[in-house]
Amino acid sequence: MNSIRQILIPLVILCFAAAGATVAWLTSDRPGQQPDTEAVLLEQPRLIPELQLLDHHGTYWSPERLKGQWTLVFFGFTHCPDICPETMVQMNQVHRMVQENGRVMPPSVLFVSVDPARDTPERLAEYVPYFNRNFLGVTGGEAEVVELARSMGVPVSIPDVDPGEDYEVDHGSSLTLVGPDGNIQAFFTAPHQPDQISRDFEAIVRYLGQDLGQQHAQHQ
Repeated sequence: MNSIRQILIPLVILCFAAAGATVAWLTSDRPGQQPDTEAVLLEQPRLIPELQLLDHHGTYWSPERLKGQWTLVFFGFTHCPDICPETMVQMNQVHRMVQENGRVMPPSVLFVSVDPARDTPERLAEYVPYFNRNFLGVTGGEAEVVELARSMGVPVSIPDVDPGEDYEVDHGSSLTLVGPDGNIQAFFTAPHQPDQISRDFEAIVRYLGQDLGQQHAQHQ
């Protein structure tokens, strides 16, 4: 009896230890586990429609240029008195925080003008690099801008006004995160907290980055 007990007790202890290790592994923040973030992470990535705009260098721009890097997209306009410049400052802070942390590459930032009538490439070239010289601004036809905004879940209402009349454009202030595969992966809703966004961005990149990078490489 004693010999049986001597065999069973170590086996029971070993089983409990193995079970505990399994639970710890299952609940750990390991690669592949969806991160706990404030961002809205899509279960199914969204495609971006094919269209053509102009960047602030005067070069034609299409969503194809989003591929190969992570990009934060913001819709706004240069005559915006408060929300737009504030958000641009916040995105510069996010870019700097991620860069200083050094764990992942910082995101590219794309500013899409919802005011094509006034926001020419020349005006965007003065406005966008003021916040960060690596940021890119794009503008284009009203229909194309609205289509791009709609695909990213951003409401835009461009008013009909007489030439020279002062006006504002109603638009959503969420940030759209596009992956290196060129598809929409997540959204950051307002109000924006740069430290939270930078943490969430890093978590999402670590969670999805490798797979999306492989997908992009396979389609090149």
